[in-house]
Formats: sequence, structure tokens, C-alpha cells
Amino acid sequence: MQKKKATIKDVAQAANISIGTVDRVMHNRGGVSKKTEEKIKRIAAELNYTPSTIAQALVSQKNNIKIAVIYPDAEPHFWSQVEKGIKDFEKAYCFFGVELVVYKTSCYAIDEQIKILEEIKNSDIKGVVTIPYNSYKIDPAINELVKKGVVVNTFVSDAPNSRRSCYTGLDDISAGVLAANLMGLFLKGQGKIAIVGVHRDVLCIENRILGFISAIHKDYPGIELLRIFNTRMLSDAHENLYIEEMVELTNHVLDTNPILNGIYVTNSMTEHVAKIVKERRKDSDIKIVGHELSNDINALIAEGVIDASIYQNQRKVVYNALKTTYKQITRQLEEFEQYNYIFPNIVTKDNVKFIKDIYNHKDEID
Repeated sequence: MQKKKATIKDVAQAANISIGTVDRVMHNRGGVSKKTEEKIKRIAAELNYTPSTIAQALVSQKNNIKIAVIYPDAEPHFWSQVEKGIKDFEKAYCFFGVELVVYKTSCYAIDEQIKILEEIKNSDIKGVVTIPYNSYKIDPAINELVKKGVVVNTFVSDAPNSRRSCYTGLDDISAGVLAANLMGLFLKGQGKIAIVGVHRDVLCIENRILGFISAIHKDYPGIELLRIFNTRMLSDAHENLYIEEMVELTNHVLDTNPILNGIYVTNSMTEHVAKIVKERRKDSDIKIVGHELSNDINALIAEGVIDASIYQNQRKVVYNALKTTYKQITRQLEEFEQYNYIFPNIVTKDNVKFIKDIYNHKDEID
């Protein structure tokens, strides 16, 4: 049954405020305190009350708050979920006078990302939400924007030495430790393993590897880390070239390590590694621990090819990062945490049928 569309009466009842006051706020007629106005707009967003006439009127206001979102045109199964989170935010905040300006770069092209940040410096954009492709190279560009009064926040990966306000995403060192503990559990503390490192210029990947190695060395002396196999730094390459690289690298891992008990993959390329292992070592019991979800990853987990994947719900991550940025710009959030860590979901064969609903449908977002 289709859910009943919220009305202005529903907003008034939820806010315990008269319909007339709600109407004044929705039509920007003034005469309402700032606190009451914010309460009404928040409840209207929560109830998904978005009359087209109101939305159009507010979007056309001259005092729109422009927030830029920058992310790569890469790994569509991962970044398409980010796009859904962006649309969720636009829908919820369209009558708050928020306008999102979306920039998609050629894969992880750091020079292109820096150029966009430099262009924003001379625009009327008030906030930036981005994943830093290289946490060191991007710092000066972020710092220049902050000097200009632009609120800059990071998501999925961080630039902790910059002057950005806050980061939203996984604690990636802890995520690496979690992956190591899963591997140790699956191997019962014994075996030979390899790491496949993807996009190591991106700090989240480096931190995952750091956490994984430290935990293996500290807690699992019976597990031998054979080598870290890194992809080439194809920062501006087409997606297909990345996939070809992953296929070639995985074949190399299997060719050079006839005795191999486990592979840790540092991002959503887990599915391509798993497909090659399934094809070439179908009778073996190589344990695969990776990151993220996709329809293919879900299927490979259900088959038992991938033993576990750590999923961060990037749809919710970008939504929360945008919400924080908006609140900072509008002074609704004077104090905030520098690190807004999101809870990692461990997805295995036992729970994939439940977790995949989060991936395929709208999760509760707050």
C-alpha cells in the first residue's frame, strides 16, 4: 500500500504549532521566531512534506546555500550509492534553500580535484563535501578555501592534516584491525595470506592496510603475510582499465603463490578478486575478506566465495556529511566532533540476505 502523503496539517500536529504558523514558514512570510522556523522545517523534512510550489519557490530564492560535492567517476557499484545519498539529502532539504553543486572527476584524478577546489574559491559556494584523492596534495587547496570562509568536510576518506572541519566515515585503521580479526578467525590463526591494495594514494586504503598488518603481526603469529600486491597508481584511468588491472593482479597473486590461504582486499574491487579466485581455484578454500557491497559481492558472499565484507553504508555517510555541513553553514552546529565515525557492518553468508536490503533500498537516515 502506498504511504499517505504528508499534509500541512500533519506538520502542524507533529510540531504542536498552528497551521497558520506552519503556512507562514513554508511561504516565507516572516513573523515567526528563528527557533520555531527551524523546528517546522526540520519536521517537514522528516515527514517528507514537499509541495512542489513550496519547493520551487524556495529553490528560486536568491539566498540559496550552495554546497559542492566532489567525488570520482569510478566503481559505479560504490559511488552510485553515494549518488543516492545525495538525492536523499536534496529531497529532504530542498525547501531549506539548499542547492547542491555536484562535480564528478575522472576517476581519482587529484589534479582535477585540486582545480575544482581552486575554482570554488572564487564562487558563491558556501560549503564543500569531498573525498580527498591524496591527503597530502589536497591540503593547501582545502586550507585556502577555509581561509575564504568556506566550510570543508571530508567523507569516506580524510585529509586530517588540513583545516577541514570534520570527517564522516569509517575509522579505517579500526576497520583494518576488524578485517584482520575476521581473517584470523576464518584461518584459525594459521596460514599464508596476501593483501591486494587498491588506490593507496587515498588515505582510507593506507589506514586499512596499516590496521590489518598491525593486528596480524600482534595477534596472529601463525599467519604469514606473504606480500602486499598493489595496483598501479592509475589516478585518472577509465573504470575498465582498473578492472583489467585487478584481473591481471589477481592472476599474478595466484600464479606466484601456489600455497595461499587468504586474501584481504582493501576496497570494493573485492568482487573482481573473488571472481578470479572462484574461476581458478574453485576447489580451494581461500578465505577472502574485503570491503563494501554490490549485487555481485552479495551473490559471492551468499555462495561462500567471499567470507566477509565490511560495509560502511556510503549512502548514509554522504547524507550525514552534507547535513553536518549545512548545519555548520547555518550556525545550527557551533560545536561538532572532528571525526563522525560510522558503524561498520560485517556482512557474511549468514546475514547477507538481511544486509543487502540496506544496500538496495533506502535505509533510515538521521
